[in-house]
Amino acid sequence: MRSITEIEDDLFRIVNTSNSEEVDRLFTELGQINDPLARALDERYRGLIASNRGEYRTALVHYQAAYATYRTIGDHKKIGTCLLDLAIAHKGLGDLAQHQTLLEQALETFHQVGHTAGVRKVRMSLATALDESGDHAGAVALYHECLAEAEPDDDYMRARILHNLACAHVDLADLPRAMEYAHKAIDVYDVGDDAKGRVDVTLLVAGIHIDLGDYPQAMEYVQRALDTATQTDYTVGQAHALHSKARVLNSMHDTADAERTLRMALDVLSDQGSVLTRNAILRDLGITLGTLDREDEALEIFQRLASWYRERENTIWYNDAIYRGTLALLHGERTAEARAMFDQAGPRNETQVWTRAVGLYCEAKLLIAEGRLDAAHEIGLRVLDLVLQHQIRDMLENAYSILMSIAEQRKDFDDYVKYSAEARSTADQIRGRESASRLALQAKERELQEEREQQARQRALLYGTLPPSIADRKLRGEDVSGDHFEQASVLFMDIVGFTAISDRIPPGHVVHLLKAIFRVCDDVCRVHGLTKIKTIGDSYLAVAGVPEPLADHAQRAAQAAIDLLARLSALELTMDPALGDTSWTSTVGEIRIRIGLHCGPLVAGIVGDERLQYDIWGDTVNVASRMESTGEPGRIQCSEAFAQLLLAVAVAEKDGTANSNSQQQQKLTERGEVSVKGKGSMTTYWLE
Repeated sequence: MRSITEIEDDLFRIVNTSNSEEVDRLFTELGQINDPLARALDERYRGLIASNRGEYRTALVHYQAAYATYRTIGDHKKIGTCLLDLAIAHKGLGDLAQHQTLLEQALETFHQVGHTAGVRKVRMSLATALDESGDHAGAVALYHECLAEAEPDDDYMRARILHNLACAHVDLADLPRAMEYAHKAIDVYDVGDDAKGRVDVTLLVAGIHIDLGDYPQAMEYVQRALDTATQTDYTVGQAHALHSKARVLNSMHDTADAERTLRMALDVLSDQGSVLTRNAILRDLGITLGTLDREDEALEIFQRLASWYRERENTIWYNDAIYRGTLALLHGERTAEARAMFDQAGPRNETQVWTRAVGLYCEAKLLIAEGRLDAAHEIGLRVLDLVLQHQIRDMLENAYSILMSIAEQRKDFDDYVKYSAEARSTADQIRGRESASRLALQAKERELQEEREQQARQRALLYGTLPPSIADRKLRGEDVSGDHFEQASVLFMDIVGFTAISDRIPPGHVVHLLKAIFRVCDDVCRVHGLTKIKTIGDSYLAVAGVPEPLADHAQRAAQAAIDLLARLSALELTMDPALGDTSWTSTVGEIRIRIGLHCGPLVAGIVGDERLQYDIWGDTVNVASRMESTGEPGRIQCSEAFAQLLLAVAVAEKDGTANSNSQQQQKLTERGEVSVKGKGSMTTYWLE
């Protein structure tokens, strides 16, 4: 029977996927373990699945059961995690006060047990809560604190903070800064190879351009996100990108194409992804159908959404569906049906500005249709005040259209002129701000593009000179000046008599000869998983087990040495005729080398500030060099420590306790005592 931890790892891996059969199997496996921890884990993950489906009331039941069990056990880290889960569920139900309270309790719990990762996660949620409540500046300040505390190698956390900072600056209408943080998030997602994050933040940038009315640029970013999602099989990302594309098309009044694109998004989702994602796409499809005078189809969608949200006690989105259905009926001049649907709305949540504004707008439109112009005028003024106060650009035209429609029906020419002039003036102000924002954004994008090109050149340089994992760490800003390795194998190779060879060939051809030889060395190291460190004149240094530790470092180094000896002794030199007379290649003869091998502890790291180089140091490196210099042409000399490690592996293979390597046909012959500078007499071996 597997451990609870092993099952939890699998649940964590697949909980957000559509693999329900595997999830059910894991729950069955948990149910067979008679342990409170297994029951608590079962309840928590059932809560997570319900939350992902938008079934927050059901999620609360499971989270509370898990929370009670963890309190009985006394597992404070899990208690803090459940408090965070409960906070998210209450937020989904629109209970923002309880959401805030539970976040603060989770923060205190994590502080008490010194769970720094938990503290960072809750502080992120608190910052998001500030942003959603309208305290955008407070959210930015807290996000910056989170960024300063994030671990350098935690790409996911750093990218999420940068992503959220971009969102907060969008809310602050500081679009150039929002763009800057969005691109920084993209860079971190690139380093962490996080396609999902890259798609999401690219769509955020597209949204900025949509808000500014720059639809060609918005479409370009949408296409980038769609391409990334398609290439990485991120199905939900493809649906999000198509949803954003439909938003652009609707903004351009290409409603028919927007409908086709939204249906494509639904088809892409199939049974995958969050139900909430599907609902968001359905909502916009309903709005689009209403615009196309197909109110019956729109109404069917909104009734279905309203029913779904009512069952889950999600008042905010239930009301939104009711309002949208009412507007669709009003568009079709079906006033009595519209009133009946509007009256089904639940209590309004005053913290949700957008939903409140839509509800008031819907109510004003309904009152106008019913001929109750005085009441409609009062509501219309509230809509306008709300829209202007919170800068809800998308509803500004609607707010003024209500008041102008009322004035027209009242034949109140003065009010009509007044609201018409205000609408034009406000629209001109908005266009002026948007124009300035577009110019600032274009300047920022040019600046960011130049920075990205410079970073790309830097990244290419790093990956061209450093091992990939070391380049990744350097790009994250980590200190890579000295990593200690308990065990690694060092290979030193030297070309015998290279000085004499150099004297017989044209000076300009020497470098081409070395390139031909070292190309073979690079290929052999690549095949056997060794890391090339550097060339020193006609010498070549490589290591196995650095920068990634390898259990079989000695076998890899040994086989690489044998292959090097064979391939270089059989090397047929060919030179580019463009170099001139290359007849000397026929007189050089066999390329003879010496190789030295040793294993042991060493230190590896980057040296230099401008011309970076990954190097290794320590006595292990020195001894490997001595093994090469005291060796003989055409032979591989290794230390006793290296020989003993190879022999131990050979014994394990014979006993069947280690995996045999068909390539390894290595023979060790004791050479005897050799005088080694700085070490005295050492027993060495020939490797064949």
